[in-house]
Amino acid sequence: MEAFFIYIAKSSGLVVLFYCSYYFLLRKETFFNSNRWFLMTGLATSLILPFAVYTKIVWIDPIPVSTVNYPQSFIPQTIPQESFEINWDYIFLSVYCIGFVALIIKFATDFYSLNLVLKGKKYNSRLILNLLIYLKILLRSLILITSYTTHQCIQKQN
Repeated sequence: MEAFFIYIAKSSGLVVLFYCSYYFLLRKETFFNSNRWFLMTGLATSLILPFAVYTKIVWIDPIPVSTVNYPQSFIPQTIPQESFEINWDYIFLSVYCIGFVALIIKFATDFYSLNLVLKGKKYNSRLILNLLIYLKILLRSLILITSYTTHQCIQKQN
């Protein structure tokens, strides 16, 4: 999954690079076919170039290690500590899903308003606001579940 995100980052960077060079250098030119070919070449490059990997191997001579035997009391003992790690894959996926749901809701409201306009009815933006208020009240009236270690306490909110 990490390799996929690296590929997406490299590909997005190349698309941004080609678009910025088009915007600042070729935007006002009237060679439309050339501009199209430039942008299509940029897309093809952004698909292929992230797979190219350049590695440089540097050989370093090893440093001699002393062979002194230390007594056991001088060797420091390490205590393992529990560390808290954030799983960035889940965070990126949740942000992506939240954005996806928000855009789907926006699309649905726009489609609904367009449908009303095409039918000749007047679009009322208060209807969507009232729907959101109703959803908020409905969510508040649901059962709240709070969990402690292994027990679950269920409360009903009034």
